[in-house]
Amino acid sequence: MQILWKSIILGLLLGQGIVFLYNSTQYFPYYSVDFAQYYFLAQWLRLGGEFTDTSWPWKVGVHWPEWVYQITPFLPYQPLLIPIMRLLSGIPYTYAYLLWSGGALLIWWLLLGRFARKLRLSAFCVRAFLFLFPSLWFGLYWGNADVYLAAGVLAAILLAYEGRATGSGLLWGWLIAFKPFLLFGTLPGLRRWGRTFLAGLIGGGLSAFLVAWRAVGIQGLVFLLDHLLEYTQITARWFLDGNASLTGWISFWIGPETRLSRPLLVYAESVQPYSSILGLALLLATLWVWLKAPSAPPWVEEGLWLTLAMLLAPFAWSQYLLYLFGPMVAFHAFVHQDKNPWPYRYAWYLLLPSLLSGFLWGGIDPDVLARLKLRVISLWAGTTYLALWLTFWMVLYRASIQTRKPRL
Repeated sequence: MQILWKSIILGLLLGQGIVFLYNSTQYFPYYSVDFAQYYFLAQWLRLGGEFTDTSWPWKVGVHWPEWVYQITPFLPYQPLLIPIMRLLSGIPYTYAYLLWSGGALLIWWLLLGRFARKLRLSAFCVRAFLFLFPSLWFGLYWGNADVYLAAGVLAAILLAYEGRATGSGLLWGWLIAFKPFLLFGTLPGLRRWGRTFLAGLIGGGLSAFLVAWRAVGIQGLVFLLDHLLEYTQITARWFLDGNASLTGWISFWIGPETRLSRPLLVYAESVQPYSSILGLALLLATLWVWLKAPSAPPWVEEGLWLTLAMLLAPFAWSQYLLYLFGPMVAFHAFVHQDKNPWPYRYAWYLLLPSLLSGFLWGGIDPDVLARLKLRVISLWAGTTYLALWLTFWMVLYRASIQTRKPRL
């Protein structure tokens, strides 16, 4: 059985490595569309352009994918990146992209040494697992800010469990300014450290707001708020096929038709009522088991809340698995140290192929997906998030049973 799983995992890694290397050699560095959006917006502003000019993608001399012209001018977290991107936009694009990617890898390398010491694991093994983790390469390939934000999540959790609750809260405040769904990740810190953590959280949120204000002014912030709904709707229309949140997962079964796909079962104009009901059920189940296990394993606790955040977010992409890297490694260590690991060990082996297939989907040509006519990415990635949530939930449920006091 182990030989079979090792063969599957090796095949996934080799297949994705081939896809990654082929795309890299053919299109370097112009596949990094996300980084290009940050870079050329900053260049546009540095040369005197207006942030609220929605036609800037047409004016910077770049041929973009069609969706960029409709979505990029309204990307909500752009103001937070502008200060650093102003510096990077002063050097040629290729070198700026390499510096951006290299900086992310360096931060991860340093963080994982500290993380491994905290969990008493081999730093070499933890780093090797990260560098084999497709979600990392998926993020680097596109130039996502998520590569940095996921490292920030790991750093914030480490700070908290090293006793620096204020610093952890400060970092969480910045992370939430980028991705509001990460608010769920602060709940363990708020329960353990209360006002100290909350003070840092408020301070981080305020400082992020001031940086954004300084970058684009109050007019720019109002502009983004005015177009937030439009941004969400356009993104949903373009990328429903790859959305792994509950909205995308349910859309695989009954969602609206798109230019690439149709639902498997029946057509529904909106899946929001269904995703809201299922999301509420998952939230209540999470709260119930979390409150029953006050001494739960901290990394598993964070994993449960962060996985729920992915499911409840408007959008969750396959590279968001990188946010769960720390909790998943800690869970793996927990499984091997537990005297009675069933059924967690089997859950882990079943999940590994899903976890290691993130980049493969990014290399599939849209025409191939169009011929499939089904939202396979939403199904695969969404089911992976649901399975991870259930796995973390089971661990916390077991912890709640073990911490129950016997009745006299």
